[in-house]
Amino acid sequence: MLVEGSEDSKTCHENEGSCSPGDLSKQEIEIEPNYMELLQEAVANCKDMQCVLTELITDEFFREDCWETQPVFLHTKPGTFGKGKLTWKTLLDLTDEGLMWGDKGENCIVHPDVKNGTAFKFDARFKGAQMTRQQLEVLKDTIHISSIQAIHRGAAELVLHFQRALGLAANGNVFATKGVKDTPLHTDRAEIFVVQTSGRKRWRVYQPHTQLPVWGVHGDGDWGKNEALPSSLVGDLVLDKILEPGDILYIPRGFPRSATTLPNKKKNERIIDVSIVMHTEGLHLVFEKYMRCALARSGTCDVTELGEKYCPLGRTLTEHTRSEEGKPLRQSLPIGFLSGAKDYWPMFAKKMADTVQSQLAMVLKKADKKGISQEPGLVEKLDSELATVAGRVFETAKADIKVLEEKGWYGNNEDVAFYEKQKHWRYLIKMSGPFQGTYCHENGIEVAFRDYSDADLPLVRLL
Repeated sequence: MLVEGSEDSKTCHENEGSCSPGDLSKQEIEIEPNYMELLQEAVANCKDMQCVLTELITDEFFREDCWETQPVFLHTKPGTFGKGKLTWKTLLDLTDEGLMWGDKGENCIVHPDVKNGTAFKFDARFKGAQMTRQQLEVLKDTIHISSIQAIHRGAAELVLHFQRALGLAANGNVFATKGVKDTPLHTDRAEIFVVQTSGRKRWRVYQPHTQLPVWGVHGDGDWGKNEALPSSLVGDLVLDKILEPGDILYIPRGFPRSATTLPNKKKNERIIDVSIVMHTEGLHLVFEKYMRCALARSGTCDVTELGEKYCPLGRTLTEHTRSEEGKPLRQSLPIGFLSGAKDYWPMFAKKMADTVQSQLAMVLKKADKKGISQEPGLVEKLDSELATVAGRVFETAKADIKVLEEKGWYGNNEDVAFYEKQKHWRYLIKMSGPFQGTYCHENGIEVAFRDYSDADLPLVRLL
């Protein structure tokens, strides 16, 4: 950009001998590109989801400055979602495909009252029963269908696009709302991509009170599930957008959000969005759990030696992770697209080492200041275990995705009831993650986690 009459321009006029003829009255000023606009423009030019996700995962700005850090609004061309563009008619047709009533709190569709077919409440006798089109039509509350990829082929393709592109386990949850309804302030333990397929929905996203919350370190790691998160416990508003069909909103884990559906032009049409849930911290795929597993494997906090006591070094790790300088330990591990390529071990290993080595030194230094004794050779033992656990994380992440794709019944296997598919998928995701069973300790992962409930550990304060 050329600016007339700047101080530099005056200096240039006064010292003409030091300036080229073309620069005598103007000075070149370099302006930083708007990387968010460049990303949004690139995505807006895509014609399908594969292109959209390729733009995201190859964009350095999204990887380094947006992932887990700030929400991102994207607009796509009509038809980008393909068969994953769900409408109210699509959901009604699912009653012919085997949509069933689930347990209360599972797929969150309430159950019909035996005495009155138009009034609905929970009744365990309907669990697993076929849902009729009439029952679905008269529901007034927001309808939540979890694991939509297990019954709808188009939704399955949409979920698989995200899972394969990002290299992270994904799940699809549908929310269908009639009329104007509010979703109270809350947070999640996952990275969420809201895909708007029908109607309009206004989203407000706020700065979190706790950056990158981690289960155990910060209590449950999410807030607002049982009752709305008080507005006094959230930061400044960072995004206020109305999503229309074709829009996508990325919301990082831990960012408080609320939503309001807007009036629909069609009287009986529902406002529908699909939340693509990317599982990271929810599967303990963060640096803090990685270091904690290595501590447990090293025998530093062996339960057979300590009995019922808590591990001082484990408690120090928790306190450090809560601090500002321990924030890198709350980040998700560099698996999938975060390693540059899904199977590129050198980049994965370097990112793991760059983060953990400096953080481990800080934790041990804090422990030393507290007078916590450390056995000889501890650093060497931990270095060895960290390398071993890193290999486990790298291989397990790929293996879990493979199992989900081979056994997840994505929109197929009509012989299996939808309710059973939901249960099966939840079982598969529950068994995912590298820190299962006795890998971290022969007495189970609870040994590594027990320091979270240490009575001497200060309670998590939201502000």
